[in-house]
Order: sequence, then structure tokens, then C-alpha cells
Amino acid sequence: PEFESHCNAAGEADGYATTSPVDAFPLGESFFGCFAMNGNVCEFVDGPWALYYVPGATRTHEDHVVRGGSFAVPGPRARLTRRKPMPALVRNTMVGFRVARSP
Repeated sequence: PEFESHCNAAGEADGYATTSPVDAFPLGESFFGCFAMNGNVCEFVDGPWALYYVPGATRTHEDHVVRGGSFAVPGPRARLTRRKPMPALVRNTMVGFRVARSP
């Protein structure tokens, strides 16, 4: 399948049993030059969990949002739009966070 050459979400079929180097899938580079936006690890987001996204929502739930898919998620499910709840104090090898900076 096409996703195997674009992101780390195929188990060992893509050559990596767990996480991979950020630039390991150059075909998965985004329009903006970002690598590994899908696969590798799910992204822990500093936002309150709600069944549906509501801009500016106040926290009414203890869980945060986890987005995307990891190396353990089958390729077709490793989508940026995938969201699920996760308690802030839970640690998981399939979840990480993205460090970004403004110019």
C-alpha cells in the first residue's frame, strides 16, 4: 500500500518496529516541509477533550486530545484528523508531542 512509503504506520512492514528518524519517509513530507506528521507517534495536544472540537472551549473534562496515528496504528487509520482522549498523567510509548517555534 502507498502509506508504507509515506509514514511510519505499517508495523514492521515499513522497516521500523517502533519509531523512526524524522526524515525516514521523504515521500511523506508536507507542502510546508514538515516530516512525520502522520505515523511514528500520536501527538499529545494541550487542549481539552470534547467529542467535537469547539474553538475556545473551556476545560470540562480531565482528558487532553491525542491526534494522529502511531507506528502501532494500521496505515489507513494514521490520519491527522484522528482524535481520541487521553489523561494528562498517562505515559505511553506511542504518544509524543511536537516542538515548534515561531520565526
